[in-house]
Amino acid sequence: MDKSKLITTIVAAVLFFVLGGGIVVLYQAPKIEKLEAALSQLSSKTVPSITAYGQVTKIDGKNVSIAYSGSSMTVKITDNAQIYSSDNVAASQQKVAFSNIKVGDNIIIGLKLYSDGKIEGTSVTKLPAPTTSVTK
Repeated sequence: MDKSKLITTIVAAVLFFVLGGGIVVLYQAPKIEKLEAALSQLSSKTVPSITAYGQVTKIDGKNVSIAYSGSSMTVKITDNAQIYSSDNVAASQQKVAFSNIKVGDNIIIGLKLYSDGKIEGTSVTKLPAPTTSVTK
């Protein structure tokens, strides 16, 4: 292959690469704007928290990992988070220590979403253990 064909091929490849990248950026821009708008709304003062539900799979310090229906996430629980337990369906919630949360518990975490995308757990509610009943 002579030099001019090689240069033409390289220039064409670079041109296609740049045009392809530009098309991808233009295609993704509306999605990014919508995501930024949603993040802005969810991190506003009018939305004090969002909740996450799942079964505790791991506790590492104040980081709690939960899983539900094939999805999972890890949340850092703030030092001043309110921790509650509802060990009995009929009983009201009671404040408990963070150490009462164990792997296998079903919990609800109150999440605070910040505008930079950071998520923190501001409250945890330990749900009652499932009851099993025997029917005859």
